[in-house]
Amino acid sequence: MVAALRQAAAKQADTTANASNADSYFQVDEPVVPSSGTCPHCPADATTTTCCPECRERFWFRADYLLWWTKGSHLPPLVTTSPPGTPRQDAGVLGEPGTTILFGDEYVNTGSRSGQRLVAGVWLDSCARVGLAFDYFDLAAESTRFSASGDGSPILARPFYNVQTAAPSAQLMSFPGLISGSVQAHSRDYFQSTGAWLRCNLADSQWCPCDVRGYRVDLIAGYRYYRLSDALSIDEDLTATDPIFTGTTYDLRDWFQAENEFNGAELGCKTEWYRGRWSLGVLAKMAVGNNRQVVTIDGRTVTTLPGLLPVTEPGALLTAETNIGRYTRDQFTVIPQLGFELGFRLCDHARLLAGYDLIYWPHVLRAADQIDLAVDPRNIPPAQPGGTIFPAARLCSNDFWAQGLNLGLEVCY
Repeated sequence: MVAALRQAAAKQADTTANASNADSYFQVDEPVVPSSGTCPHCPADATTTTCCPECRERFWFRADYLLWWTKGSHLPPLVTTSPPGTPRQDAGVLGEPGTTILFGDEYVNTGSRSGQRLVAGVWLDSCARVGLAFDYFDLAAESTRFSASGDGSPILARPFYNVQTAAPSAQLMSFPGLISGSVQAHSRDYFQSTGAWLRCNLADSQWCPCDVRGYRVDLIAGYRYYRLSDALSIDEDLTATDPIFTGTTYDLRDWFQAENEFNGAELGCKTEWYRGRWSLGVLAKMAVGNNRQVVTIDGRTVTTLPGLLPVTEPGALLTAETNIGRYTRDQFTVIPQLGFELGFRLCDHARLLAGYDLIYWPHVLRAADQIDLAVDPRNIPPAQPGGTIFPAARLCSNDFWAQGLNLGLEVCY
């Protein structure tokens, strides 16, 4: 009788152990929630269907590495060449046989660039319903450089449209028996943003961080600042080699800069889904406000005759008194942003995040778009009377986008 009872007890113990092992196997990496609904990490009177303040982190900080691309700047034809033996009047002229564009008529600054994004926030209540956050990001400046030189060979020229003859023409920088010299061009742009915003919970699954599954939908509302700046410069260093002006040097510079500064209100929505350690987030925002645009155009020509002091005059080839100056305007602008991110919780207070973002900014000013290739030769230094308004200040706008990948770490405490 006693032996039978012992065997039954041992069998019951084995069954209980096997059940326990099975439960452990199926519940790896998932928190254990008692059947009563009480969260094991919260006070006894808290449940998974109520706010659990002890499980909520109060502050969060996030740092991202960005690998983004932006829409480049489209340059007009800036430097040309022609085969040896080309007549002087045809050398470097667009549309003439053999003329080749060395720099321009292309998009520049289109490669990938690194950047950083920092986000810091605090929940204003213990239930993580309302939070205040600040963010900042920038992308490394992207630049494109070009240089060429010749002592008469190869032929080098800068093309333009001659409004006096109503035909294409070119300014020579290297031509046999006439002139020798060099040209350098530099295009550069920079993009950054910062903002301050409230994060207000609209709906959720009444989750706490101890839950295995859940979701939340938050309203994003606040202030947004964007800045896009780019510049383009073309420099020439020339020496006359013809018999009349031999030894005379010319130092020319054309410079264009465009600044776009947006200030406005931002409104959006962020939705997150949670399953175990994984999370998926979708962000959609729209900023509405004023885009302050500033275009600066400058140029100068320094002429030095042998034995005389240099003479400096305003303007070069694509700049003259007709367009040199600082021009400003304000544009009402709407800038949307879309983002996706996948998260993995490393521990109770840290998440690894990877995602994609897209920002679209319409009606921006770019430096290269302000170049007017229509030139009145009478405005080229030394200026002559009777010149027309060309080259003119254009204030032409274009669209801009920035998109790319991000990898970051979020720490909560």
